[in-house]
Amino acid sequence: MNVDLFISAELLNLPNLEIERVKFKYIWCKEVGEKSQICPSCNKEVATKTSKYPRQVRELDMSGRKVILHIQVHQYLCDCGRTFSESFDWVSSGKSYTKRQAKYIFEMSAKQSHLQVSYKKRQEV
Repeated sequence: MNVDLFISAELLNLPNLEIERVKFKYIWCKEVGEKSQICPSCNKEVATKTSKYPRQVRELDMSGRKVILHIQVHQYLCDCGRTFSESFDWVSSGKSYTKRQAKYIFEMSAKQSHLQVSYKKRQEV
């Protein structure tokens, strides 16, 4: 791993995430280590991957710059017939931002109005 990727990985500090490439505000990465998922319908462990699709997840800013993670998300097929997507500990299901980003916005909103937080976030982009 080159130095830039190593530094980015250390700054992100997300478990089981390997950074493949960094360009401006975008970071391409993949999940490593997880070989199976738990089916949300029957709670059985599933290892059969059917396909994958790209997903963008907003992360906390780094050095005042917006950060977007590009991740290839695997889909799984369970014996019960359910197809579901890979889940990550650091992002809530169905959300387009990390749990850290959500916590940051919540804490900002506790200190000032939602309009002020929204205005500040738009200025940073």
